[in-house]
Amino acid sequence: MSVEPGFAQQDFLPETADRIRRLVGFRQASQLPFRIGVDGGIKADNIAQVVQEGADDVAVASAIFAAQDPLKALKELKEAADGAVGTK
Repeated sequence: MSVEPGFAQQDFLPETADRIRRLVGFRQASQLPFRIGVDGGIKADNIAQVVQEGADDVAVASAIFAAQDPLKALKELKEAADGAVGTK
């Protein structure tokens, strides 16, 4: 979880980036084939960081469904995530 559990539309917790990095390191060191998913507070302005840190999957709800134009919001999120793949 990248927010405090229980409420929608919360801000992304900055310490989540460190958690992702630690999980990536653990996955590499242990040679376990698990995926890293991040859920909560994902928006167009932070999805690239989450992907760059090593998240394989992101769950996005409020950034899409609370937007005036959900399709546009989804496209912006996808572009930001795709642009971050393999950049770290």
